[in-house]
Amino acid sequence: MNQRPQRAPSNPARAPAQPWCNRSRPALAWHLVALDPVPWRGVAGLLVLLLATSAGCSADDSAAIDAAGSAPAPGMAELEAAGLFAPLGQAVIAETATVGAATTYTLDPASGPRCLRGAPFRYSVRDGASDELLVFLQGGGACWSEFCLAVNKAPLGVPEVDVLRADLPLNPYRDHDLVYLPYCDGSLFAGDRDHDDDGDGAIDRYHRGLRNLAAALDGARARFPQPSRVVLAGSSGGAYGSLAALPLLRRLYPKVPIDIIEDSGPGLGRPGEPAFLAKLLGEFGAERLIPPSCVTCQGAAHLTPLRRWQLQHLRGGADGLGEVRVATVAALRDGILADVFLDIPGAAFETALRMETGALAAEFPERYRRLLMPGRHHTALLGTPAAILGDDLSAVELPTQALSKLSGLVLGHLDDAPPGGPTVSAWLTAMQAAGTATGGAAAPWLDFAPAPGGLDGGGYPLPAPLTIGPAARPAQVRVPKDYDAVTPLPVVVLLGGQGFSAAEAEAWLQLGKAVDALGIVLVLADGVVDGEGEPTWNATDTCCVQDKQKAPDDVGYLLGLLDALGKQVHIHPGRVVLFGHSAGGFMAYRMACDHADRVAAVVSVAGSGHQDMALCKPSRPVRVLQVHAQDDEVMPFSGDDEAPGAMAMTAFWGARAGCDAASWHSQAEKLDLLDDVNGEDTAVYAFGQGCAPGADVRLLHLEGGGHQPMFRQNFRMFALQWALAE
Repeated sequence: MNQRPQRAPSNPARAPAQPWCNRSRPALAWHLVALDPVPWRGVAGLLVLLLATSAGCSADDSAAIDAAGSAPAPGMAELEAAGLFAPLGQAVIAETATVGAATTYTLDPASGPRCLRGAPFRYSVRDGASDELLVFLQGGGACWSEFCLAVNKAPLGVPEVDVLRADLPLNPYRDHDLVYLPYCDGSLFAGDRDHDDDGDGAIDRYHRGLRNLAAALDGARARFPQPSRVVLAGSSGGAYGSLAALPLLRRLYPKVPIDIIEDSGPGLGRPGEPAFLAKLLGEFGAERLIPPSCVTCQGAAHLTPLRRWQLQHLRGGADGLGEVRVATVAALRDGILADVFLDIPGAAFETALRMETGALAAEFPERYRRLLMPGRHHTALLGTPAAILGDDLSAVELPTQALSKLSGLVLGHLDDAPPGGPTVSAWLTAMQAAGTATGGAAAPWLDFAPAPGGLDGGGYPLPAPLTIGPAARPAQVRVPKDYDAVTPLPVVVLLGGQGFSAAEAEAWLQLGKAVDALGIVLVLADGVVDGEGEPTWNATDTCCVQDKQKAPDDVGYLLGLLDALGKQVHIHPGRVVLFGHSAGGFMAYRMACDHADRVAAVVSVAGSGHQDMALCKPSRPVRVLQVHAQDDEVMPFSGDDEAPGAMAMTAFWGARAGCDAASWHSQAEKLDLLDDVNGEDTAVYAFGQGCAPGADVRLLHLEGGGHQPMFRQNFRMFALQWALAE
């Protein structure tokens, strides 16, 4: 990277607009300067800031940008005439706070910026080691009269999401200066219209996205006046918001190259329904975002014609503006965009995505490129759901009709890659290199859109074996023959025991016979090979690998399998069953202990848990079916000095589910589950009352069968139907 230049305005006589500009209260502006005395890391910057404040920050000064005295480019002039730049230079800082390495500015709502329900808007800045600037627009829903899924408060500080982490090697922007914009206006950063929805005279919806955006970008220009490049990145709603942010950034940084990263926000509306997009623009008050000269924007169903106009008019050429490039990252059947917000079939979303982005890539082959990936996952830059909705769940508005669809949320990551393509991280790194004079030796920045065919729709596999997971430890996946890629399916992960591969465990239990009958996705997961050459699991404090110092993170391995599966198959993440035998049963319990949020039920055959069960701290109740033979000599029914017995395990999980211990009982009717024992051979124990809704803890006490019982065919269906019950 180039050495960072000194932070001082390029033209002290015409200082950039200050977000703390306050014509009526100069004392407040002086106070804010004192709180943050070196926004440009230099005395010159401080003096200019004070001069601008004492001069009163006239409207002309606030909007003035050093463009070498040239007249505005025609495209910019058109947007200025429409009033798009009017919010620049208007906001007033009310509070300043230091949060870690970041500085957070809270804006005075009376000066314009607000969140959806009236809460103050704030943004954060952080200095990096580069002379390049990352402006990141957060995602988090949208809100209009018929549907409202949105975040209505702006948090302090910078969230720990992948693209904002300075300590993450995969993050191509880890050393950039940063301006972070929370998303709390429900109008895709484009709105400027308030609504009294119930007619009581009080405002119910403040769509102030454009004012929030202008305030934060004013702050960006003041804090970082001379970046060598601006990266404008947004995820989900923030990616849509980049359409509003680009003209403001171009106004503030006329000659600086701008790279745009659209992460799961390619500008799509409802195909064939231009009225839907027109309704949103109207409710948000975002009509002035559409320039009159953009003929194809008029009556369009998507916002991609606006992106085309921007690529034509807001960059390079005789106008002397800096270059603009766009990188679009998207899943072919993004479940959140298609199912929740646009309410269209995944196939229709994929068709529109290919058509609209393909046309832009063909028209601007050097400046618009795509990384399209199979699957339904949403976003690739974040890595955590908290990055979309935040940590304050009281600030999240969720419509009841969206809850079931949101339960299928799967997030992508920077290290995701489409089959045969680069990872997201590598692709964005190649884009960076392609934008520098020395980038020729780097990997090429390619337009990557996998051709349709060979996959069911958006990359979901046809009913045939699929392999997921790392190459050194792959897992086989089976899906039902009638899989339609629309209905989310429950998942059963089979974990073999000590010395058993998953394939050997499947040959014994034959869970695959239930794949079609029950409509499940079956994953055959192998344990790690130990020093004796046998598969096993690093499950608990005493089970089952010998060398704990060198043992792999099997919890991380299984979480990775579930994440990878969710990107290939439309699964129901709230209906994941871990079905383990022996050491695999130990591992199933370990997952429930550590990640109960990812596990709906455990079926453990001859398994157990931690020697010290205080190490098991499930975050919620989990359905448990313990299957154990009285004559098991490997893992005794009553337990041993290394692991609890069957009764102790069910008592533990029953207590965690709130079950009444006194109601534990043996049911009157016994079951016939064993091939090699005559008659009814299995007692069923259960709790009679007190268990949390949906929680069920049971024990199948086998009279015989040993450590590897020979089950009848009815055991498979009994265990799976119990585990999948809702």
